[in-house]
Amino acid sequence: MPPRPTRSFRESFDALHETAVRETGLSDFGDEAYRKNLEFLLECYDGEAILGDEGREATQRTLVDCLAGRLYSTQRLALHPECRDRPIERPLLIAGLPRTGSTALHKLLAADPQSQALEYWLGCQPDVRPARHEWSEHPSYRATVAALDRIYAGSPELRAAHSMRAAEPDECRLLFMQDFLNVTFSFNATIPSYESWLFEQDLRPAYGRYRDNLQLIGANDSDKRWVLKNSSHLLALPALESTFPDVCLVQTHRNPVEWISSIASVVYKSRRIYEPEVRKEDVGEQQLRQWSSVIERSLTDRTKLSCRILDVHYDHFVNDPIASVRRIYDHFDWPWSPRAETSIREWGDENRQHQHGEHRYSAEEYGLSEARIADRFAHYIEWEQQVLTSL
Repeated sequence: MPPRPTRSFRESFDALHETAVRETGLSDFGDEAYRKNLEFLLECYDGEAILGDEGREATQRTLVDCLAGRLYSTQRLALHPECRDRPIERPLLIAGLPRTGSTALHKLLAADPQSQALEYWLGCQPDVRPARHEWSEHPSYRATVAALDRIYAGSPELRAAHSMRAAEPDECRLLFMQDFLNVTFSFNATIPSYESWLFEQDLRPAYGRYRDNLQLIGANDSDKRWVLKNSSHLLALPALESTFPDVCLVQTHRNPVEWISSIASVVYKSRRIYEPEVRKEDVGEQQLRQWSSVIERSLTDRTKLSCRILDVHYDHFVNDPIASVRRIYDHFDWPWSPRAETSIREWGDENRQHQHGEHRYSAEEYGLSEARIADRFAHYIEWEQQVLTSL
């Protein structure tokens, strides 16, 4: 168990590390640059978060898990130094805004037997990916299943909004959390100073560890292409391209009037597990502020990239998912095979939208209005319409 919340978060810095060491039996956290990131995050929890008692314990549990994941990957990388000799070539990364169809697109692409993705459990505790039939007996896999069960027990309606499973592809955020550099922390707590601070950080070192972890996880599958996804990549497109110069970049789009209240709903359902007193209006304001800043930065950064980029619009994807997938294959010169098509169609048929219930929300519920959202994203909406007409 993580240390009891009898002290401030900042005062728990050493105790968090001691707990991770005790639980894993490991002691090498690797490069120490992460420490200043964690220290600032802890200060923000102390100064700004409105965590309840259970939220404090859950937050400390998350921090210990991040440190444990760092310990595991540092040890595994030391045990398998040869994995760094296998370059990651032409990875496909989906840097889509939240609630723009990026998760479904990611999982469809990952269904191709010639692709590999970051499974949730391996994002939590990186290791060389074992054979699929061995997963259910792996301690890390079983621990991840139990952790997800606890999350959905605390917020059953969250599954309808965003379903996560230990064995399924998930977001790259899980690896960046090892460096305590990810928007996930500000999703689960009211820490605006951390949110602003994150925007100013040089993420290239974190991308280096991210690459190393991917090389470790995919060591047995180096013949398969990586298919990855995370909205946070939009924060650091130059760092992403610097790490993977031949990256195949896909950006998903949707009118912000439609998706900003959706992401506010998802964040609120998660946040109230940690902060029972959080107000919907505050979450709505945070999401409006955060994602309008992210998209403006990404539009500027895109003009500086030399990698190949393909834009996919939500409306087109929902109307014909297979056509959108085929368009990606054609754009990046990937071979399309009957086997790939069969696997992708089967995944789509077995994972229909709303299978866990319909996710309902409105802008007004989160203190927003369609007019205000449209005004805040006016530049992006104009740009998006130009992209849409060219698709």
